[in-house]
Amino acid sequence: MNKRIRKKQLKRALVGLLDACDAYEAMWERIFREAKQDLVDAYAGPKEAFYAAFRRYMEVTSAITMHSGLPISNFLE
Repeated sequence: MNKRIRKKQLKRALVGLLDACDAYEAMWERIFREAKQDLVDAYAGPKEAFYAAFRRYMEVTSAITMHSGLPISNFLE
């Protein structure tokens, strides 16, 4: 069995990996923006709804910083 990786195969694998990384980052950004919007929407509502939205927002921001290693300021634009 030939264990050499051809240049074309390597390029294809790297492009696939970069696409997966972009999709992963976009997913986290979408989740963060949804949590932030839920928090803004719940601000004027009942206290319990606001607390629930705030808890979710904090969980999302914690997960983003823990899993991605990116500072949360990257998502606050």
